[in-house]
Amino acid sequence: MIKYFITFILLFSSISHGGLESTSTLPKGVVSPEISFGIINGLSEKFNSNGDVIDVTSDFHINLMGEQIAKLDARAGELVSFLNTFNLGSQLSLGTIDFKANPTISYTIINPAYGIKENLAVGFGFPIIHFKNEMEIVTGGTNSISSIQSHIGGLNPEVQSGLQQMANMAANLPLTVQSAIIAKGYKPISSMEYSSIGDFQVYARWRFYESQDFKVALRPYLLFPTGRGDDPDDLADYAVGGYSALGTYLTSEYTFLNRFVLSFILQYQVHIPDRVDKRVPASVDDILPGIEQKENVQRFTGSLYDVVIAPRYKFSRWFSGGVFYDFSVKDPDTYSGNKNFNYGLLSRDSGNESHKIGAYMEFSTTDFYFSKEFPFPFIIGYSITDMVNAKNNPNITNHVFNLRMFF
Repeated sequence: MIKYFITFILLFSSISHGGLESTSTLPKGVVSPEISFGIINGLSEKFNSNGDVIDVTSDFHINLMGEQIAKLDARAGELVSFLNTFNLGSQLSLGTIDFKANPTISYTIINPAYGIKENLAVGFGFPIIHFKNEMEIVTGGTNSISSIQSHIGGLNPEVQSGLQQMANMAANLPLTVQSAIIAKGYKPISSMEYSSIGDFQVYARWRFYESQDFKVALRPYLLFPTGRGDDPDDLADYAVGGYSALGTYLTSEYTFLNRFVLSFILQYQVHIPDRVDKRVPASVDDILPGIEQKENVQRFTGSLYDVVIAPRYKFSRWFSGGVFYDFSVKDPDTYSGNKNFNYGLLSRDSGNESHKIGAYMEFSTTDFYFSKEFPFPFIIGYSITDMVNAKNNPNITNHVFNLRMFF
């Protein structure tokens, strides 16, 4: 129900500034472990394909009238067909169903790096993700059964029995919907909470150009699908990984007036084709594909492009901070399979773009350590990122706290 491409939260590396890319490496033989803790809020809302902010479950609004009722139960379908002979099938209504979701994500990333030589470092990122989603089925709308009973309910006992069955279904719509969902092979909708590892990353950073005021570095990385992917039988889960990819960052930093640094960061990530289980919709309106439409399909995840502009200022020997603008685009996914399904429907709204702004600050003892004014070097940082405009992306705010040490 709420599936998004969110591996971006796990792609920042050690030896950075506030979680942003930098050209910094490590002295030869130095180990720098980093621990980051992040909280993502705002997952209950999303930007749709037009850039409007809507509820994340708005696509699953169900108006239980006529044909929609027929999909819940075979006998209900027969009743709707009978009522159509009186032009009343479209007037049969049990009300409306909405799903309310309140997902939150927190994560911890263990991210050590090691200096190979003065301009080359390697490292890896191991994320642990905690997901919580409070789900609720909300009913509303108008129940027209009594009105229809007064018109034709007395025609015959079978019709009266069918209408009474509809009345019983309307009396407890959440249970009716849960039963229909289970009959289609889905897990019952309920609140859930779990912890899982995310996608594992290994990387290297090579600062290949350096002058007094200008530096350029390249950071290639590999992403391994160790994270929890999408469960096609669970409408309440959230894919927190399961992607294989390789990518790179190209970062340049220009220093001026001794205290100002302007960073320009480019990222490109290409995904390795894989196979995943999916339920393929029969049509655009098929929001709950049946178990018979489940297939292990070939997935071609769209490439990711990202640009960041980030000025920062060193206020003192121990404190610095900055702001940034981040624009990213992801190509649509494509799917293929061996059955006669319309696999293009799986690609709907899988491409996205986002505009994010953020700010960060750092407290560092490294200068004091090298001048022998502090016994050991470390950096404590905080950053906040806010989604200000997007298409097909969650309306998130991301808070990150990090501690980096050097040995």
